[in-house]
Amino acid sequence: VVQLNGQDPTISLQVKPEWGPNVYVSVLALRGRLRDVPWYSFFTWGWKAPREWWTAFWVEGKEYTAPTAMVDLSKPAYRFGLAEIRVGTQAHQIEVKVAADKPSYTVRTRAQVTITGKLPDGKPAAGAEVALAAVDQALLELMPNDSWNLLEAMLQRRSWGVSTSTAQMEIVGRRHYGKKAVPAGGGGGKGQTRELLDTLLLWNPKVVLDANGQAVVTVPLNDALTTFRIVAVADAGTGLFGTGQTTIQSTQDLQIISGLPPLVREEDQFRAQITLRNTTQKAMKVEATPRATLLTLEPQTVDIPAGEAREVAWTVTAPAQLAQTRAEAILWEIEAKDTIGGARDALKVRQRIVPAVPLTVQQATLVQIDGPFTIDVAPPADALPGRGGLKLALQPKLAEGMPGVRD
Repeated sequence: VVQLNGQDPTISLQVKPEWGPNVYVSVLALRGRLRDVPWYSFFTWGWKAPREWWTAFWVEGKEYTAPTAMVDLSKPAYRFGLAEIRVGTQAHQIEVKVAADKPSYTVRTRAQVTITGKLPDGKPAAGAEVALAAVDQALLELMPNDSWNLLEAMLQRRSWGVSTSTAQMEIVGRRHYGKKAVPAGGGGGKGQTRELLDTLLLWNPKVVLDANGQAVVTVPLNDALTTFRIVAVADAGTGLFGTGQTTIQSTQDLQIISGLPPLVREEDQFRAQITLRNTTQKAMKVEATPRATLLTLEPQTVDIPAGEAREVAWTVTAPAQLAQTRAEAILWEIEAKDTIGGARDALKVRQRIVPAVPLTVQQATLVQIDGPFTIDVAPPADALPGRGGLKLALQPKLAEGMPGVRD
């Protein structure tokens, strides 16, 4: 309880860092009943306490209003006020720094990433746990990942009021982004072909910092020529959080960028296009040689100035027989080589091919055979020649051959 006066109606309050991210300050100001202090009251009681009488006469006496039958303006009164103070989260923040040994790498190399964590008082965050993720930057351009900001999620702005909450475990399922850490195998003396194009390089949910607040993690790069973002999310105890990140690039002198459509139909005519990029300061004379399933394509040669790119394309008709296979895919292997400087790149691409008219069941019959059985069968009038057929299955009992129903 603090006594206020009109000359200095302020209160000093020490804001502590652990109050973050915000705190609310409320004031309940009370005023007692105003007294009638006439001048002659000095001779009754004022002479005993002159200072108190003078204050009552000068303040309360002027504001006093005699109560009436309708209103009493001199009765006790109160006022309530509320204000928010933004404290910040510096007292709960772990300063996390992520640094790679170099900014650029070639494909299928390893990046040495150093993670450093410091507590709010500047001491090393020894024993803090860090979750590390290395993701393709192109994927984050489609949808940014705000869940990395752990400090903002754990220390959200408080609202004024009373609320209840419960903590629930979140189950994060594994996502399949294709083959991971699968060696491409030998090439008979040829250079490696880029085919490992996963968007996730590394996910390590628990990296423990040493006594110096540091940890070194090896990030294996794949065949993608892109920028990767490496993010470290740290926590220590129940009230310290932090996030740090950096970017690295995977590049090479000559690059093949696929422009093949991911899906074609049988007998479709399309333009199989690729982009050849020269990242050096010298001009290149590049020979592009494509190989594809059941396709015969001639090599093409193109001149690429320094720091520029050129498009190369072939007119292709999708093989009809591949749409009827189990794989339903055209396997491409494109090789480009600089005939002047010797720079080389090779890329494998899988292109899906589907039938233009998919097979559908027109009629199905279930009968019990006790003797000879004859049924007339004819293809539909608009059926494609050489497609479809008749599938016949026999079983001794009706309940057999249906494991899904029995289960």
